[in-house]
Amino acid sequence: MKDAIDGWSKCEVKGSKEACLAPWKRRVLSKGGRLVLIKAVILSIPTYYLSVFKISVGIANRIERIQRSFLWGDGVIKRKLHAVGWSEVCKRKGKGGLGIGRILDKNKVMLANWIWRFGKEDKALWRRVICSKYGMEEESLCWQRQMSNNDSCFVRSVGSLRKDLG
Repeated sequence: MKDAIDGWSKCEVKGSKEACLAPWKRRVLSKGGRLVLIKAVILSIPTYYLSVFKISVGIANRIERIQRSFLWGDGVIKRKLHAVGWSEVCKRKGKGGLGIGRILDKNKVMLANWIWRFGKEDKALWRRVICSKYGMEEESLCWQRQMSNNDSCFVRSVGSLRKDLG
């Protein structure tokens, strides 16, 4: 699990990422322009980590706080009025939102994709390596086995979705 924490701390949203969202950009860009930057930049920064490690709630909240502040034009000192709740903003466009989505939901979907690929790509080398490493039969679903502390952080992250997926 330490690997996951180290990975997320490298992806932490401090310093350079917040510096990229300089206050002048908040003042110059319209809300539509800020929305485009949120989708194109802020959401793309942690994409690799979201697909490999389970994100902590604290880091997800920090990323969403940066998104909220940037969208509404909040500064370091002055906080602006938020027109609607963040849960409304995160809804799909068809449901009346702006289509940003929640970080925790994106993380679950990206990790669940590995379970789907594991079942679909039965001849893939990466699947055979996982089955061999954990002593699984090639036909089995290794995500159904009991996870242990000796498992890699990736396997534990994907395995943790069992209760969410049913």
